[in-house]
Amino acid sequence: MARTNPEITNEEGLIYHSWCAKHGVIPDDPENAAFVAKYFQETWREDVTESNLDAAFPLIKDRLNFYAPNQANFIKLFASLTAEEQKIFGDWRGERGLKDSYQNAVAILSWLKAHSFKVTQANLQLAVGQNKVYPYLEWDDSARPRYENPRQHKDDRKPAPPVNEPLWKKLRREREERESASPTSAQQTGPVDAWETLCNQLLNFGTHGQQAAMRAEFDRGISQGKSFREIYTQLNALKTSYQRLVPAGRF
Repeated sequence: MARTNPEITNEEGLIYHSWCAKHGVIPDDPENAAFVAKYFQETWREDVTESNLDAAFPLIKDRLNFYAPNQANFIKLFASLTAEEQKIFGDWRGERGLKDSYQNAVAILSWLKAHSFKVTQANLQLAVGQNKVYPYLEWDDSARPRYENPRQHKDDRKPAPPVNEPLWKKLRREREERESASPTSAQQTGPVDAWETLCNQLLNFGTHGQQAAMRAEFDRGISQGKSFREIYTQLNALKTSYQRLVPAGRF
């Protein structure tokens, strides 16, 4: 049976788009559209129908471009955001080590949408720490900062500064070195040490995901030059938000 129309009709285009959605094929990809049109116009010379596309699929699939895993879901979620939210999400870098992947974006945006939360920097960070989001996130372990275990024994030798030392560690190490050289300085910074202790206590609060979010907020405060008292206030507010939040649904 030959084609009923030499050109691809609007109806055939709609059938093609619907078929692509079922098979994970990118419908708006120019190469896909051009190849399928030429195949049905010149090679097979049949009308574009769902059954014909299914029959041709084994022969043409190697020439088609498919969505990456979770890419289609991300496109739908991203398109549902306002222009302001799209910009905020595009500018957000997440915490160190969090991969820029479709899987991560879908997990985070799905949770915010399920809870009717607006996309903001604070809410994005909040989503990362949720029990029902964190297990689905992908991480680059080589890029994640390593932190000291406060219970681990330290000897009296002065180690060389580690490579890629986190900023908050560098600042604390340099301050401790100054205090060791000047006892009076240690006395003057006593109140600051107290707030730092309170911050360290909050860093052990909650789940692994919540602790990671706390740590990211702590690092951000250090990098911005905030005092430990200011950082404690932010961490405590984040802790309160975790305690008040009631999860709903899978995300």
